[in-house]
Amino acid sequence: MKSKSFFLFLISMVLLSSTNLFSLQNNQKNSSWQSIKLPSGQVAHLGTPNTIVKQSQAKKIKRQVNLIFILDASGSMNAELPGAGKTKLAVAKDVMGKIFPKIPSNVNGALWVYGHRYPQKPQNKSCLDIENVFPLGQVNARAYIQKINKISAIGYTPIAESIKKASKTFPSKENQYNTIILISDGEETCGGDPCKTAERLKDNQSAITIHVVGYDVNKKTKEQLNCIAQVSGGTYYDAEDVNGLLQALEKAIKATISETMFRVELLKPDGKKESEDITLYKAGNEMRQKIGRYQCWKDIAVPPGNYDLVIESLPWILYKNLKVDKNTRTIVKLSLGQITLKSPDQKAAGFHLYDTQTKERFGHFSKEVLVAPGQYHLMVQNINTNPIFVKPGETEEIGLGTIRAVSPNGKTETVTIFKADGKRLGRYGGDIVVVPGSYQVAINNSKSEIINIGNGETKEIKLGTVRVLDTGGKTVSVTVFDANEKRLGFYGKNILLVPGSYRISVQNKVSELIKLTDGKLIEVKLGAINLKERFEIYDNLGKRLGSFDGILPLLPGNYSVKTKNSTFDNVKVTAGKITDLN
Repeated sequence: MKSKSFFLFLISMVLLSSTNLFSLQNNQKNSSWQSIKLPSGQVAHLGTPNTIVKQSQAKKIKRQVNLIFILDASGSMNAELPGAGKTKLAVAKDVMGKIFPKIPSNVNGALWVYGHRYPQKPQNKSCLDIENVFPLGQVNARAYIQKINKISAIGYTPIAESIKKASKTFPSKENQYNTIILISDGEETCGGDPCKTAERLKDNQSAITIHVVGYDVNKKTKEQLNCIAQVSGGTYYDAEDVNGLLQALEKAIKATISETMFRVELLKPDGKKESEDITLYKAGNEMRQKIGRYQCWKDIAVPPGNYDLVIESLPWILYKNLKVDKNTRTIVKLSLGQITLKSPDQKAAGFHLYDTQTKERFGHFSKEVLVAPGQYHLMVQNINTNPIFVKPGETEEIGLGTIRAVSPNGKTETVTIFKADGKRLGRYGGDIVVVPGSYQVAINNSKSEIINIGNGETKEIKLGTVRVLDTGGKTVSVTVFDANEKRLGFYGKNILLVPGSYRISVQNKVSELIKLTDGKLIEVKLGAINLKERFEIYDNLGKRLGSFDGILPLLPGNYSVKTKNSTFDNVKVTAGKITDLN
């Protein structure tokens, strides 16, 4: 018995792996959500089958279907329908007379009409001609037919306002399925934007789907009517003749009352609902044929079949070839994960988020971000973290450290940060948030020893200052060298350096080692020689330092001075004093 179970298990594993949609590990906890790039260039993480639930509609959740018909009775409906021998309105009346009796008794219906009471002049009055002929309730087919047979077509086409007004009569309670079927032969003529109106209605609590029947329309009108259907998650149907109109309305009603349902339930790590847009495409068509856009947590009636589903989270989540069975409620149940950065001071820390598999950058975020399950890495101050696998419903907390460089007067200074391997990361000021690791700090080309930063740890680097003063107490610019006599640069005033040993050079004379400790200020006082005529100066080892005249600042020590006619040996230069050789 055990061997048989194991054999079946192996078969199931092979079948799953053959889909090439995800990587199987030992269990969900260690599974990897594969990343791919879509034809649009977007990165998506591929959804896994263990997040899909099928519910037989034999145990269906009770829902109320609410269906509003909006009929175009504008002046253009008086035109004759080609091949029918009747006006478009007359044909619409005949067809709807066959449709109303087919509406199930458990469906709440309503009828709205526009453009049927007031002529096109004045336009402002005609554009307000929108009537709720029958409010939501059980459909009395006979009364509906009698009413529409009395309708005339005379006015303008206020599609956007009609949709908006009708939508306000829908209930917004749970388990209400709200649908509009719009029948129109023309585009908006009252200045509204029906496509934007439909998109906004999709996002409200009533979650309204709009199916549109384009009745003998031109290309421009078709584009607008198709947009209304697409953005609301509905379907556009073309109707060129009597049979076409009848079939289009039958399909729209069938989609409305279908027991084949689809739904996405998306949660945050804290268990609260997350509302994201979702898009359904025809499967196997590289996402070129869009079925419609919807919202999470709403039941969507779709024909049975295979679809490609995109959940527009960060990044997108793609379910390829998702099968929706007849008379079944197919539910994708999924929890997002979260990445949180925690700095020692609890302040928000900015970071760049990357997909580890595709190397795609998703953007710059502050402190935390909700993400689809999968593998990521972050960049903080040009430092990449190790890959992070974010599991469904879990929060990955990344602890950061802080480096702070402070001058002797307590001011936080701007410094250059290097990784321990010597890679330069950048110049930063204030509290510098970094990923735990090993770093060096540099200022004025002086570089610290290796600094190890742990999770949640703050390291304060106390800089030192070297100040070089002439005999009058003014600061003098000098060349600074490190202990190995590597030239760091030419600096003046207060020279900030990391703790260490340094030398300074004045008139090409290099000082003894200056030991600079944490937070200390070291003043080096120069002396000077004064000689009005041009002279050459040598150090105590006989090295020529240069040719000068006047008052020359020098490091304290012994020098030799030569003029054209004289030589001065063992000239002693004392700190803070001028030796006059005139």
